[in-house]
Amino acid sequence: GDTLILTLFDAKNLTKFVFEGAEDFLELPQAFFHFVLWSSGGKELVADLQGIQQERDLLLVDPVLLTTGDLDISELLSLATSTGTGSDFQTCNRKRFNLWHPRCAQLCQSFDPQRRGGNTRRACGVPLPNCGVGGG
Repeated sequence: GDTLILTLFDAKNLTKFVFEGAEDFLELPQAFFHFVLWSSGGKELVADLQGIQQERDLLLVDPVLLTTGDLDISELLSLATSTGTGSDFQTCNRKRFNLWHPRCAQLCQSFDPQRRGGNTRRACGVPLPNCGVGGG
């Protein structure tokens, strides 16, 4: 079964944690963002991570999950006939990842131990020349 929790909160205090890449860096939302992409093998990307932070609690509200299933028929046909080395969807996700994840959080190393540092986007354990998805 599915679980749903409804809660009231003051929308005026809503903070964007992962949205365009220019947000203040907060470790937990950044690590969650990285984990979703890493654990799905590049097939899912969580976007528009927003919510509120109160002391040690973080409440995410209305995140967007982009998956290959979100593609319409014309996009699926385009991917099926693509002659590139990777799918356009994964290439797009790689660009989004690199933009929205300006550096790996320390938590990233707990699930992605091959990353080389917390202040760089290079070699975060995903098989690319830098953090992201797809081949490379």
